[in-house]
Order: sequence, then C-alpha cells, then structure tokens
Amino acid sequence: MGFARRMVRKSVRKATPRTVRKAMHPVRTAKNAVTPRPIKQASRALYTVTNPIGAAENALIGAALYPNRGSRSRSSTTAHRVSTGRTATERRYAEGAAAHNALEQLMLVGREKFHPLPPPRVPAPGRVDTNAMARLEWRARRREVSIWDRSRRAALRHLIHESVTAYAEAHDQWAQRAATRQQTVADMWWRQLQAGQSAVLTSVLVTAFSDNPAAVDVVEAKGSTARLDLHLPSMSVLPERKANITPSGQLSTKAWTKTELNQVYAQLLAIHLLATLREAWAVATSLQSIRVVGRGGPGASSDVIFDVDCTRINPDTTLADADGARMEAWLTAQKVGLHRTGRTREVVVRTRSPETSHPIGLESGRGTQPPLEAPWAKPVLDPGDPEPAYLRPPVPQPTPASPTPASTPVGGRRRFATTIGPHSGSQRRVGPGLAFLASFFVAGLGSTLNRRPVGALIFVGWLASLLIIELTPAQVGAFAVFPWAGCWIWGLVDAVIGARQKGSAPPRHAA
Repeated sequence: MGFARRMVRKSVRKATPRTVRKAMHPVRTAKNAVTPRPIKQASRALYTVTNPIGAAENALIGAALYPNRGSRSRSSTTAHRVSTGRTATERRYAEGAAAHNALEQLMLVGREKFHPLPPPRVPAPGRVDTNAMARLEWRARRREVSIWDRSRRAALRHLIHESVTAYAEAHDQWAQRAATRQQTVADMWWRQLQAGQSAVLTSVLVTAFSDNPAAVDVVEAKGSTARLDLHLPSMSVLPERKANITPSGQLSTKAWTKTELNQVYAQLLAIHLLATLREAWAVATSLQSIRVVGRGGPGASSDVIFDVDCTRINPDTTLADADGARMEAWLTAQKVGLHRTGRTREVVVRTRSPETSHPIGLESGRGTQPPLEAPWAKPVLDPGDPEPAYLRPPVPQPTPASPTPASTPVGGRRRFATTIGPHSGSQRRVGPGLAFLASFFVAGLGSTLNRRPVGALIFVGWLASLLIIELTPAQVGAFAVFPWAGCWIWGLVDAVIGARQKGSAPPRHAA
C-alpha cells in the first residue's frame, strides 16, 4: 500500500464517526472486542518489526492527523499528579486516614484517665548559697584594701564570711517558718475540700474543668452534691465522611448514613459526660451525687439534651472500663437521658429549659471563672491577723567595719591595728611634694608610698633600663635611654596624680 493511499484511507477514517465504522464492520468489531489486549499489543509490535517502512509511514501519518493522540489522557493525568503530588489511590488513602484520625481525636476524651487529687505538700525551702554570696560581697569590697596588704585583706575576708553566714542562718530559719505556715494553710484547705466547703469545692472544679474540650459550668457545689452544666458540641464537629476499607483492602472514605452519623454523635455526647464525671470524682472526693445537665448551645438557657443524676458507687469499677457504646446505652435508658427518635435514631432536644441556671459568681452566660491559685503558693493571713515579724524575710546588713583599737607599744614602737572601712585602701600616705621628690631620685617610689601597685612596675622598668645602659656597650645601651627616661617621667607624673586622689593623709601618732 502506497503512502498516498494510506494517507487518504486514514483521512476518511478520521472523518467517519466510530459508531458508523463499527456498524460497517461488525465482524472486525466483534473480533477486536474478544481479543485480549496483550495479543493486540504483541501483534502491533510484530508488525513494526516485520514492516518497518509501513510502521514508519503509519507513525508519520498518525502524527499529522492526530497531533494529540495518545497524550491527552496521559497529559491530563500527569498534570493532575504533578499539581497534587499524589495518585488517586494515595489521595483516597490520605483522606481516609485524616477522617479516621479526626474521629479518633474526638473520641479520645472518653479514654482519658484522671488520677485522684493528692494532698498538697509544700516543698522544703532551699538553703542560701553562702559561697556565692561571699564571692559577690568580696568582689564588691576588695578594692577597699590594697593588694599588697595581706593581713588586712584576710581580715576583710573573715568579716565578710561571718556576715554572710549570719544572714544565711537567719534566712533559713525564716524560710522554714514560712514553709511551716504555708503547709498549715494547705492542710486547712485540704480539710475544707474533704468536708465539701462550697467555695473551695467550686474553685477546684472550675480549675479542673478549665481545659476541657466541652465547657462545664459549676452551677452549685456544696457538701456531697454538685450541679454542672455541660455544653455539648454540635454534630458539625464530626468529619464529613467516614473512613472505609475497600474490597481490595485499600483505605478510603465513604459517606455517612444517617443512622451511623446519629449513633456516633450519641456516643460522642456520652463520652463527654463520662469524662466530666471521671474528672469531678477524681478531684473532689467529697462528692457522692452529681447532677449533669447537657446543653446543646453556648448560653445558660440553651436547649437541654439530657438531665441526669449520677451517684458515686465505686467509680474505679463503674467508670474505669466504660466506653462510648456502654455509656450511650446507659444515658439513653435514663428518664431524662438522650431522646432518640425515628428510624435513623436521631438525637433531638427534649425541651427548652424553663430555668435560668447561672454559674456561681456570674450573672449570665457560660462559666468563665478564672482558675484560682493554690492557697499554699504564698502565706495566707486573715485581715485581722497582721503578718508576724518572724515571717518577714531578714534584710541583709552591710559588713561592719572593724574598729581601730588603741595603739599598742611593741618593741619600743607603736603598732596600729588595721582599720577596715570604706575607702581605707585609697587613702594616700604622703603628699604630692614628697611623692614627687621620692620619684625624682628613684622612679616609682612615690607611687609605692601612696599604695599604688603601678609603682612597682615603674621601678622594675626603670631599673632594667639602667642596668642595660651600664652593663652593655654604648651602641646597645643608647637604645635603653628612651625607656629609662620614659619610666622616670612616668614615675614623677603618677606620684603626683596618686597623691592628689581623694582621701587625706592619716593623722600622725605620737611615738
């Protein structure tokens, strides 16, 4: 078959609808329908091998007549896969996993365990770190004494250690007394909670319910009874579709039936009631009977879904193994429990609450009482009982300066005791004139007389330069003249500056 004939034949075939072609060739249509696809593919591959020229001409004609043939569905599938990054199976699996996880997260509240509230224990107070305080005090006061006066520095260290030790002992005693007082207040609070005192019981319940996914209003709590308003979630919190396993074992999603959706919603309401009862009986051991009103809206006078009385028999055995299905069956069987009607068992509102029940301390709306602090977090005193002095923390006192005792003659001379006080280390010993004259003859001597450590450095530099000048040849010693002169001039200037600093010369004592 020539190229022109193939071109005309394929053009006519393209212009003829497929239904007409099938009607004109019924035998060929039936044969193509019953022939398996692998056999068709093998036949085309064999034709390509045995007739390469005809196969090339067919490919050229097909590219000219059908430019988008074979790439339309593939390109659309590829584009969708590139845009989403996943295949259809992967998308269905991800949607099924998301629906399953969302439902599990909602039902997780029913499996939460609440441990009984333990008696409060005030931790033991920590001790003061005397070493750290002594280091800080020494860092602040070490400049009061010259670095060359070892005896006076040792005396200052001893005084700082004594003052820090005395303060630490006083602070530890105060902290122990404060902890004892706080433990007393905590024990009193615990006894009031065990007795069912209304204010304490209400504050504990409000604090316990503050982080619940379903808000709880404490309407009344006193003695062994309590009244709670439980604000239940709506059906819109459930996922739009449920997770489903296909016959081939693949995870996917499926639309809820009305019966399934109503059943799951009823179990969700039941587990919120179950979690509320578990938590209330865990934190308030004095409660024996709890009335829970389940409301379907955010207001205090919203529609009532159920109104049940729950009595504590043995919550460890009655509620430990309860699940959503058992709790839903129990709640439906109550007199004013869940009202389910119709073939799909829809949960309906019982009645509009005639009461206007508000939480304690609020005029209207949901309970928004802030969680109360633990009463033992700080000492609690009655208004008429002022804080005693022994509960006030001690104020650290400055380290006292040692007095100057009378001079004592030793070996025919008078030796004066060291005075440790403010600015004692910076007092000058000689005047500016005498210091200048001393540094004129010996560099650094005037600074040393004024207790300035730099005087020793000046003297060492001056003496080293002088030895180099005297002991080395003239060519080498000439270079040491400049540092020698510099140290000498530096000693003169520093002697005068040190003598003019604040402070006055100590009084002269008679021999």
